Amino acid sequence: MSNGNGIIEPGEEVNLINFIKNIGGVDIQNLTGLLTTSSPYLLITDGIANFGDILIDSIANNSFDPFKIRASPQSPNGIDAELKLLLSYDPMNIDTILLKVLIGKKDYLVWDPDRNHSSGPIIHSILQNLGYYGDYSNAEFNSFEHLKNYKSIFICAGVAYQNYVLFRESHETKEIVNFIEGGGCIYLEGGECWYFDPLIMYGYDFNPYFMIHPLNDGSSNLGPVEGMPGTFTNLMFFDYSGENFYLDQIDSRGDGFRIFYDQDDDYYCGVASAVENRKTVGISFEIAGLVDNQNATKEILIDSIMHFFEIEHTDIEERPPTISGSGITLLTSPNPFHDRLVIQYASEITGNRKLILRIYDASGRQVKSSILPQRVSSKDEEVTWGYPLNPGYCDTGRSAKIHRVVWDGKDDQGYILPSGVYFCRLISGEITITKKVIKLQ
Repeated sequence: MSNGNGIIEPGEEVNLINFIKNIGGVDIQNLTGLLTTSSPYLLITDGIANFGDILIDSIANNSFDPFKIRASPQSPNGIDAELKLLLSYDPMNIDTILLKVLIGKKDYLVWDPDRNHSSGPIIHSILQNLGYYGDYSNAEFNSFEHLKNYKSIFICAGVAYQNYVLFRESHETKEIVNFIEGGGCIYLEGGECWYFDPLIMYGYDFNPYFMIHPLNDGSSNLGPVEGMPGTFTNLMFFDYSGENFYLDQIDSRGDGFRIFYDQDDDYYCGVASAVENRKTVGISFEIAGLVDNQNATKEILIDSIMHFFEIEHTDIEERPPTISGSGITLLTSPNPFHDRLVIQYASEITGNRKLILRIYDASGRQVKSSILPQRVSSKDEEVTWGYPLNPGYCDTGRSAKIHRVVWDGKDDQGYILPSGVYFCRLISGEITITKKVIKLQ
Protein backbone atom coordinates (compact mmCIF):
# COMPACT_ATOMS: atom_id res chain seq x y z
CA MET A 1 0.00 0.00 0.00
CA SER A 2 0.96 3.65 -0.22
CA ASN A 3 3.76 4.93 2.02
CA GLY A 4 2.25 8.42 2.03
CA ASN A 5 5.18 10.27 0.42
CA GLY A 6 3.13 11.47 -2.56
CA ILE A 7 5.14 9.39 -5.07
CA ILE A 8 4.14 6.09 -6.65
CA GLU A 9 7.11 3.83 -6.01
CA PRO A 10 7.81 0.64 -8.02
CA GLY A 11 5.77 -2.18 -6.43
CA GLU A 12 3.48 0.22 -4.54
CA GLU A 13 -0.34 0.32 -4.68
CA VAL A 14 -2.03 3.70 -4.25
CA ASN A 15 -5.46 5.30 -4.29
CA LEU A 16 -6.05 7.67 -7.21
CA ILE A 17 -8.48 10.53 -6.55
CA ASN A 18 -9.62 12.81 -9.38
CA PHE A 19 -11.35 16.20 -9.18
CA ILE A 20 -13.89 16.92 -11.92
CA LYS A 21 -15.45 20.34 -12.64
CA ASN A 22 -18.77 20.70 -14.47
CA ILE A 23 -18.26 23.51 -17.02
CA GLY A 24 -21.33 22.56 -19.05
CA GLY A 25 -24.81 24.04 -19.08
CA VAL A 26 -26.69 21.31 -17.21
CA ASP A 27 -26.39 19.54 -13.88
CA ILE A 28 -24.86 16.05 -14.01
CA GLN A 29 -26.29 13.16 -12.05
CA ASN A 30 -24.52 9.96 -11.09
CA LEU A 31 -21.22 10.56 -12.90
CA THR A 32 -19.13 7.38 -13.16
CA GLY A 33 -15.55 6.85 -14.28
CA LEU A 34 -13.71 3.96 -15.94
CA LEU A 35 -9.91 3.98 -15.72
CA THR A 36 -7.76 2.14 -18.30
CA THR A 37 -4.08 2.00 -19.21
CA SER A 38 -1.83 0.49 -21.86
CA SER A 39 1.32 1.01 -19.78
CA PRO A 40 3.27 -2.18 -19.00
CA TYR A 41 4.33 -0.60 -15.71
CA LEU A 42 0.84 -0.10 -14.22
CA LEU A 43 -1.85 -2.50 -13.04
CA ILE A 44 -5.32 -1.13 -12.31
CA THR A 45 -6.71 -3.09 -9.37
CA ASP A 46 -9.94 -1.07 -9.10
CA GLY A 47 -10.84 0.83 -12.27
CA ILE A 48 -14.43 1.93 -11.58
CA ALA A 49 -15.41 4.94 -9.45
CA ASN A 50 -18.50 7.04 -8.78
CA PHE A 51 -18.33 10.83 -8.56
CA GLY A 52 -21.98 11.38 -7.64
CA ASP A 53 -23.90 14.46 -8.79
CA ILE A 54 -22.18 17.65 -10.00
CA LEU A 55 -24.05 20.94 -10.27
CA ILE A 56 -23.17 23.51 -12.94
CA ASP A 57 -19.78 25.15 -12.22
CA SER A 58 -19.19 22.82 -9.25
CA ILE A 59 -16.42 20.32 -8.49
CA ALA A 60 -16.75 16.72 -7.35
CA ASN A 61 -14.25 13.98 -6.58
CA ASN A 62 -14.12 10.26 -5.96
CA SER A 63 -12.44 10.33 -2.55
CA PHE A 64 -15.18 8.06 -1.17
CA ASP A 65 -14.67 5.62 -4.06
CA PRO A 66 -11.04 5.96 -5.25
CA PHE A 67 -9.41 4.15 -8.13
CA LYS A 68 -6.61 1.78 -7.13
CA ILE A 69 -3.45 1.39 -9.20
CA ARG A 70 -0.25 -0.56 -8.60
CA ALA A 71 3.17 0.13 -10.11
CA SER A 72 5.13 -2.87 -11.35
CA PRO A 73 8.10 -3.82 -9.14
CA GLN A 74 10.15 -3.94 -12.38
CA SER A 75 9.23 -0.37 -13.32
CA PRO A 76 12.23 1.94 -13.91
CA ASN A 77 12.35 5.01 -11.71
CA GLY A 78 11.19 8.27 -13.28
CA ILE A 79 8.87 6.74 -15.88
CA ASP A 80 5.67 8.55 -16.92
CA ALA A 81 2.78 6.10 -17.28
CA GLU A 82 -0.33 7.12 -19.22
CA LEU A 83 -3.91 6.52 -18.11
CA LYS A 84 -7.25 7.10 -19.81
CA LEU A 85 -10.29 8.15 -17.76
CA LEU A 86 -13.70 7.63 -19.39
CA LEU A 87 -16.47 9.68 -17.72
CA SER A 88 -20.16 9.04 -18.35
CA TYR A 89 -23.50 10.03 -16.84
CA ASP A 90 -25.70 8.40 -19.48
CA PRO A 91 -24.98 6.11 -22.45
CA MET A 92 -24.96 9.05 -24.88
CA ASN A 93 -22.57 11.34 -22.99
CA ILE A 94 -19.00 10.13 -22.54
CA ASP A 95 -15.91 12.31 -22.03
CA THR A 96 -12.30 11.12 -22.17
CA ILE A 97 -9.49 12.58 -20.05
CA LEU A 98 -5.84 11.60 -20.57
CA LEU A 99 -3.73 11.41 -17.41
CA LYS A 100 -0.07 10.79 -16.57
CA VAL A 101 1.42 9.50 -13.35
CA LEU A 102 5.10 9.41 -12.44
CA ILE A 103 6.51 6.15 -11.09
CA GLY A 104 9.47 6.68 -8.78
CA LYS A 105 11.78 9.68 -8.80
CA LYS A 106 13.64 11.00 -11.82
CA ASP A 107 17.42 11.08 -11.48
CA TYR A 108 17.86 14.83 -11.87
CA LEU A 109 16.49 18.25 -12.69
CA VAL A 110 18.82 20.77 -14.35
CA TRP A 111 17.59 24.28 -13.56
CA ASP A 112 19.42 26.85 -15.68
CA PRO A 113 18.37 30.45 -14.85
CA ASP A 114 21.81 31.71 -16.01
CA ARG A 115 21.00 34.25 -18.72
CA ASN A 116 23.81 32.90 -20.92
CA HIS A 117 22.70 29.27 -20.43
CA SER A 118 26.32 28.18 -20.49
CA SER A 119 26.47 24.98 -18.42
CA GLY A 120 22.85 23.85 -18.19
CA PRO A 121 22.41 22.35 -21.69
CA ILE A 122 25.84 20.68 -21.46
CA ILE A 123 25.11 19.08 -18.08
CA HIS A 124 21.68 17.90 -19.28
CA SER A 125 23.12 16.44 -22.50
CA ILE A 126 25.90 14.59 -20.67
CA LEU A 127 23.51 13.16 -18.09
CA GLN A 128 21.21 11.93 -20.86
CA ASN A 129 24.12 10.38 -22.78
CA LEU A 130 25.26 8.62 -19.61
CA GLY A 131 21.83 7.01 -19.29
CA TYR A 132 20.36 9.13 -16.49
CA TYR A 133 16.71 10.18 -16.70
CA GLY A 134 15.64 13.73 -15.90
CA ASP A 135 14.49 17.17 -17.04
CA TYR A 136 15.89 20.55 -18.07
CA SER A 137 14.35 23.97 -17.38
CA ASN A 138 15.72 27.44 -18.09
CA ALA A 139 12.69 29.35 -16.85
CA GLU A 140 13.35 32.13 -14.36
CA PHE A 141 11.20 32.32 -11.23
CA ASN A 142 10.63 28.57 -11.35
CA SER A 143 7.64 27.45 -9.26
CA PHE A 144 9.41 24.23 -8.18
CA GLU A 145 6.12 22.55 -7.37
CA HIS A 146 7.42 19.04 -8.02
CA LEU A 147 10.97 18.95 -6.60
CA LYS A 148 10.04 15.84 -4.62
CA ASN A 149 9.94 14.00 -7.96
CA TYR A 150 13.74 14.29 -8.36
CA LYS A 151 16.69 12.64 -6.66
CA SER A 152 19.03 15.54 -7.43
CA ILE A 153 19.03 19.14 -8.68
CA PHE A 154 21.73 20.85 -10.74
CA ILE A 155 21.46 24.65 -10.51
CA CYS A 156 23.44 26.87 -12.90
CA ALA A 157 23.34 30.43 -11.56
CA GLY A 158 25.94 31.86 -13.96
CA VAL A 159 28.71 34.44 -13.74
CA ALA A 160 28.46 38.25 -13.40
CA TYR A 161 26.92 40.18 -14.96
CA GLN A 162 24.60 37.62 -16.49
CA ASN A 163 24.11 35.63 -13.30
CA TYR A 164 20.83 34.87 -11.57
CA VAL A 165 20.43 35.91 -7.93
CA LEU A 166 18.68 33.44 -5.63
CA PHE A 167 17.01 35.99 -3.35
CA ARG A 168 16.47 35.28 0.34
CA GLU A 169 12.68 35.49 0.38
CA SER A 170 11.92 34.01 -3.04
CA HIS A 171 9.58 31.04 -3.34
CA GLU A 172 12.13 29.08 -5.37
CA THR A 173 14.80 29.54 -2.69
CA LYS A 174 12.44 28.26 0.00
CA GLU A 175 11.64 25.19 -2.10
CA ILE A 176 15.36 24.52 -2.71
CA VAL A 177 16.03 24.72 1.03
CA ASN A 178 13.13 22.33 1.70
CA PHE A 179 14.60 19.95 -0.88
CA ILE A 180 18.02 20.03 0.79
CA GLU A 181 16.60 19.62 4.29
CA GLY A 182 14.51 16.71 3.04
CA GLY A 183 17.66 14.81 2.08
CA GLY A 184 17.98 15.82 -1.57
CA CYS A 185 21.28 15.92 -3.43
CA ILE A 186 22.14 19.30 -4.95
CA TYR A 187 24.81 20.82 -7.20
CA LEU A 188 25.11 24.61 -7.39
CA GLU A 189 27.53 26.53 -9.61
CA GLY A 190 27.82 30.29 -9.68
CA GLY A 191 30.44 33.01 -9.63
CA GLU A 192 28.55 35.22 -7.16
CA CYS A 193 26.29 32.97 -5.10
CA TRP A 194 28.78 32.22 -2.29
CA TYR A 195 30.27 35.58 -1.26
CA PHE A 196 28.97 38.57 -3.24
CA ASP A 197 25.24 37.80 -3.54
CA PRO A 198 24.58 36.96 0.15
CA LEU A 199 26.62 39.99 1.28
CA ILE A 200 25.55 42.65 -1.23
CA MET A 201 22.57 41.50 -3.33
CA TYR A 202 20.24 40.06 -0.64
CA GLY A 203 20.95 36.61 -1.99
CA TYR A 204 20.22 33.58 0.16
CA ASP A 205 23.18 32.25 2.13
CA PHE A 206 23.49 28.61 1.03
CA ASN A 207 26.98 28.29 2.52
CA PRO A 208 25.94 26.47 5.74
CA TYR A 209 24.19 23.76 3.71
CA PHE A 210 27.17 23.32 1.36
CA MET A 211 29.75 23.51 4.17
CA ILE A 212 31.42 26.40 2.33
CA HIS A 213 33.41 29.23 3.90
CA PRO A 214 33.26 32.24 1.53
CA LEU A 215 36.58 34.12 1.46
CA ASN A 216 36.20 37.05 -0.93
CA ASP A 217 34.64 38.30 -4.15
CA GLY A 218 37.53 37.03 -6.25
CA SER A 219 38.63 38.44 -9.57
CA SER A 220 38.98 37.37 -13.18
CA ASN A 221 42.06 35.20 -12.82
CA LEU A 222 40.75 31.63 -12.61
CA GLY A 223 43.38 29.49 -14.25
CA PRO A 224 43.70 25.74 -14.61
CA VAL A 225 41.76 23.88 -11.92
CA GLU A 226 42.75 20.55 -10.46
CA GLY A 227 40.94 17.96 -8.40
CA MET A 228 41.90 17.04 -4.88
CA PRO A 229 43.49 13.76 -3.72
CA GLY A 230 41.22 11.44 -1.80
CA THR A 231 38.03 12.82 -3.38
CA PHE A 232 35.94 11.98 -6.44
CA THR A 233 37.93 14.61 -8.40
CA ASN A 234 41.28 12.91 -7.75
CA LEU A 235 43.66 13.13 -10.77
CA MET A 236 41.36 15.53 -12.65
CA PHE A 237 43.02 18.59 -14.20
CA PHE A 238 41.32 21.08 -16.51
CA ASP A 239 42.27 24.22 -18.37
CA TYR A 240 39.51 26.81 -18.03
CA SER A 241 38.19 28.85 -20.96
CA GLY A 242 34.77 29.89 -19.67
CA GLU A 243 33.30 33.07 -18.24
CA ASN A 244 35.83 34.45 -15.80
CA PHE A 245 34.62 37.57 -14.02
CA TYR A 246 34.70 38.06 -10.24
CA LEU A 247 34.50 34.37 -9.37
CA ASP A 248 34.04 33.94 -5.61
CA GLN A 249 36.94 32.38 -3.74
CA ILE A 250 35.79 29.73 -1.27
CA ASP A 251 37.05 27.11 1.16
CA SER A 252 35.55 24.22 3.08
CA ARG A 253 34.34 24.28 6.66
CA GLY A 254 32.99 21.73 9.11
CA ASP A 255 32.31 18.44 7.36
CA GLY A 256 32.89 19.90 3.91
CA PHE A 257 35.90 18.92 1.81
CA ARG A 258 37.73 20.66 -1.01
CA ILE A 259 37.30 19.24 -4.51
CA PHE A 260 38.83 21.90 -6.81
CA TYR A 261 41.85 24.16 -6.52
CA ASP A 262 43.17 26.99 -8.72
CA GLN A 263 46.82 26.01 -8.81
CA ASP A 264 48.15 29.19 -10.44
CA ASP A 265 46.42 31.60 -8.06
CA ASP A 266 46.42 29.47 -4.92
CA TYR A 267 42.77 29.35 -3.90
CA TYR A 268 39.94 26.82 -3.77
CA CYS A 269 36.93 26.95 -6.05
CA GLY A 270 34.97 23.78 -5.29
CA VAL A 271 33.64 22.14 -2.11
CA ALA A 272 31.51 19.05 -1.47
CA SER A 273 29.83 17.73 1.65
CA ALA A 274 27.99 14.67 2.89
CA VAL A 275 26.13 15.60 6.06
CA GLU A 276 23.38 13.50 7.61
CA ASN A 277 21.08 12.44 4.76
CA ARG A 278 22.05 15.07 2.17
CA LYS A 279 24.95 15.57 -0.24
CA THR A 280 26.03 18.83 -1.85
CA VAL A 281 28.52 20.07 -4.44
CA GLY A 282 29.24 23.80 -4.81
CA ILE A 283 31.66 25.43 -7.27
CA SER A 284 32.36 29.06 -8.16
CA PHE A 285 33.10 28.52 -11.87
CA GLU A 286 31.10 26.99 -14.72
CA ILE A 287 31.46 23.39 -15.84
CA ALA A 288 30.96 24.63 -19.40
CA GLY A 289 34.36 26.36 -19.19
CA LEU A 290 36.31 23.18 -18.41
CA VAL A 291 38.40 22.00 -21.36
CA ASP A 292 38.30 18.23 -21.91
CA ASN A 293 41.66 16.49 -22.18
CA GLN A 294 43.11 13.00 -22.28
CA ASN A 295 43.05 12.63 -18.51
CA ALA A 296 39.77 14.31 -17.57
CA THR A 297 36.49 15.21 -19.24
CA LYS A 298 33.28 16.94 -18.23
CA GLU A 299 31.53 13.59 -18.68
CA ILE A 300 33.80 11.91 -16.13
CA LEU A 301 33.30 14.78 -13.68
CA ILE A 302 29.50 14.84 -13.97
CA ASP A 303 29.22 11.07 -13.69
CA SER A 304 31.52 11.19 -10.65
CA ILE A 305 29.21 13.76 -9.05
CA MET A 306 26.22 11.47 -9.64
CA HIS A 307 28.21 8.58 -8.19
CA PHE A 308 29.00 10.75 -5.14
CA PHE A 309 25.25 11.41 -4.90
CA GLU A 310 24.79 7.59 -4.99
CA ILE A 311 22.58 7.87 -8.07
CA GLU A 312 23.22 5.24 -10.73
CA HIS A 313 21.68 5.31 -14.18
CA THR A 314 19.20 2.63 -15.16
CA ASP A 315 21.09 0.97 -18.04
CA ILE A 316 24.24 -0.29 -16.32
CA GLU A 317 25.04 0.35 -12.69
CA GLU A 318 27.56 -0.66 -10.08
CA ARG A 319 26.01 -3.25 -7.83
CA PRO A 320 26.85 -6.12 -5.47
CA PRO A 321 26.09 -9.75 -6.32
CA THR A 322 22.45 -10.24 -7.26
CA ILE A 323 22.23 -13.18 -4.86
CA SER A 324 23.46 -12.78 -1.29
CA GLY A 325 26.24 -15.20 -0.36
CA SER A 326 26.66 -16.12 -4.01
CA GLY A 327 30.36 -16.96 -3.68
CA ILE A 328 31.67 -14.68 -6.43
CA THR A 329 33.96 -11.69 -5.95
CA LEU A 330 35.05 -8.91 -8.34
CA LEU A 331 37.75 -6.31 -7.61
CA THR A 332 39.34 -3.70 -9.89
CA SER A 333 42.46 -1.54 -9.54
CA PRO A 334 43.76 1.06 -10.04
CA ASN A 335 40.72 3.29 -10.45
CA PRO A 336 41.01 5.57 -12.40
CA PHE A 337 43.37 3.70 -14.77
CA HIS A 338 45.22 4.50 -17.99
CA ASP A 339 46.09 1.45 -20.12
CA ARG A 340 46.22 -1.29 -17.49
CA LEU A 341 43.29 -2.32 -15.29
CA VAL A 342 43.83 -5.33 -13.04
CA ILE A 343 40.58 -7.27 -12.66
CA GLN A 344 40.56 -9.80 -9.82
CA TYR A 345 37.80 -12.36 -9.54
CA ALA A 346 37.09 -15.38 -7.38
CA SER A 347 34.37 -18.00 -7.55
CA GLU A 348 33.27 -20.82 -5.27
CA ILE A 349 30.78 -21.99 -7.88
CA THR A 350 31.26 -25.61 -8.90
CA GLY A 351 30.08 -27.55 -11.91
CA ASN A 352 30.06 -26.48 -15.54
CA ARG A 353 28.67 -22.98 -15.05
CA LYS A 354 30.66 -20.45 -17.08
CA LEU A 355 32.13 -17.22 -15.77
CA ILE A 356 31.69 -14.37 -18.26
CA LEU A 357 33.33 -10.95 -17.97
CA ARG A 358 31.82 -8.09 -19.96
CA ILE A 359 32.80 -4.42 -20.25
CA TYR A 360 30.19 -1.75 -21.01
CA ASP A 361 30.66 1.93 -21.80
CA ALA A 362 28.60 4.63 -20.09
CA SER A 363 25.77 4.33 -22.62
CA GLY A 364 25.34 0.62 -21.84
CA ARG A 365 27.01 -0.58 -25.06
CA GLN A 366 29.08 -3.75 -24.64
CA VAL A 367 32.66 -3.15 -25.79
CA LYS A 368 34.45 -6.26 -24.54
CA SER A 369 33.44 -9.79 -23.55
CA SER A 370 35.20 -13.03 -22.68
CA ILE A 371 34.64 -16.37 -20.95
CA LEU A 372 36.98 -16.58 -17.97
CA PRO A 373 38.76 -19.70 -16.71
CA GLN A 374 37.96 -20.88 -13.20
CA ARG A 375 41.03 -23.05 -12.82
CA VAL A 376 44.36 -21.59 -11.78
CA SER A 377 46.97 -21.52 -14.52
CA SER A 378 50.59 -22.35 -13.91
CA LYS A 379 51.59 -19.22 -15.81
CA ASP A 380 52.77 -16.31 -13.72
CA GLU A 381 53.69 -13.87 -16.47
CA GLU A 382 51.57 -10.77 -16.99
CA VAL A 383 49.20 -11.19 -19.92
CA THR A 384 46.16 -9.27 -21.09
CA TRP A 385 42.49 -10.18 -20.94
CA GLY A 386 41.25 -13.65 -20.33
CA TYR A 387 44.20 -15.37 -18.66
CA PRO A 388 44.86 -15.72 -14.92
CA LEU A 389 47.69 -13.66 -13.49
CA ASN A 390 49.57 -14.49 -10.28
CA PRO A 391 46.91 -16.77 -8.72
CA GLY A 392 46.50 -16.54 -4.97
CA TYR A 393 43.97 -17.23 -2.26
CA CYS A 394 41.04 -15.22 -0.93
CA ASP A 395 41.65 -13.62 2.44
CA THR A 396 38.17 -14.67 3.57
CA GLY A 397 39.31 -18.11 4.67
CA ARG A 398 37.27 -19.76 1.95
CA SER A 399 38.66 -22.17 -0.60
CA ALA A 400 37.97 -20.01 -3.66
CA LYS A 401 41.13 -18.88 -5.43
CA ILE A 402 41.68 -15.39 -6.80
CA HIS A 403 42.28 -15.05 -10.53
CA ARG A 404 43.61 -11.92 -12.14
CA VAL A 405 43.32 -10.62 -15.67
CA VAL A 406 44.60 -7.36 -17.09
CA TRP A 407 42.47 -5.26 -19.41
CA ASP A 408 44.47 -3.04 -21.74
CA GLY A 409 41.61 -0.59 -22.38
CA LYS A 410 40.85 -1.94 -25.87
CA ASP A 411 37.59 -3.25 -27.32
CA ASP A 412 36.95 -6.65 -28.91
CA GLN A 413 38.32 -5.36 -32.24
CA GLY A 414 41.58 -4.21 -30.65
CA TYR A 415 40.85 -0.48 -30.86
CA ILE A 416 41.89 1.76 -27.96
CA LEU A 417 38.78 3.03 -26.21
CA PRO A 418 38.42 6.71 -25.29
CA SER A 419 38.60 8.02 -21.76
CA GLY A 420 35.35 7.81 -19.86
CA VAL A 421 33.23 5.73 -17.50
CA TYR A 422 33.08 1.95 -17.98
CA PHE A 423 31.44 -0.94 -16.11
CA CYS A 424 33.00 -4.37 -15.52
CA ARG A 425 30.36 -7.06 -15.07
CA LEU A 426 31.04 -10.63 -13.93
CA ILE A 427 28.26 -13.08 -14.80
CA SER A 428 27.69 -16.66 -13.66
CA GLY A 429 24.25 -17.94 -14.59
CA GLU A 430 21.71 -15.76 -12.79
CA ILE A 431 24.41 -14.22 -10.57
CA THR A 432 25.98 -10.90 -11.59
CA ILE A 433 28.28 -8.36 -9.94
CA THR A 434 29.26 -5.01 -11.46
CA LYS A 435 32.08 -2.54 -10.77
CA LYS A 436 32.43 0.98 -12.17
CA VAL A 437 35.83 2.17 -13.43
CA ILE A 438 37.15 5.35 -15.04
CA LYS A 439 39.60 5.19 -17.95
CA LEU A 440 42.03 8.05 -18.54
CA GLN A 441 44.21 8.49 -21.62
